[in-house]
Amino acid sequence: MTLFVVDRGWHTELGIPVEALSGPAEWFRTAFPGARTLMVGYGKKTFITAPADNISEYILGPLPGPAVIQISALNVSPDQVYPRSSMVALSLSTEGAAALSRTLWADLVLNDAGHPYLVTAATGNTSLFYQAVSYYNFGHTCNAWTAELLHAAGEPVTPDGVVLASQVMHRSVGAAALQCAASRS
Repeated sequence: MTLFVVDRGWHTELGIPVEALSGPAEWFRTAFPGARTLMVGYGKKTFITAPADNISEYILGPLPGPAVIQISALNVSPDQVYPRSSMVALSLSTEGAAALSRTLWADLVLNDAGHPYLVTAATGNTSLFYQAVSYYNFGHTCNAWTAELLHAAGEPVTPDGVVLASQVMHRSVGAAALQCAASRS
């Protein structure tokens, strides 16, 4: 399976193939029928669910607050939607996919039915935002969260000190190079 790390400017997301989801995270297959890939991101609830309109909102954006996990469904692979220059493809093992599924699910607040607690939908229902257990702060940004999920999946990406998207992408490029070198051996 291929896991995609996508650079969206200040923000990174993971493109997770739906067949990689296991355990309780398989619920997303029914929540997003027909999806081939789920784009998964993280952010401060008040910032990511309502785009900033002025400079003061951008200044307040990094301050601590409740977080949400954003899920968007794609009917195709991310490399058919996003520029290849803004992504890194990594091999995902079965064990890594299971660990990624467990880690993602563990960071979701569940409702009384045992499903992720839906906070809101983006305009046009292109994305759904679910309440996160973890809390957003300068040391635990969207990019640190992406690196944490990659690390949990067994990818050689360390989340230590990650704040910026460029750090996640640089570490992901390194992980892809290691995978490529290992496949040649």
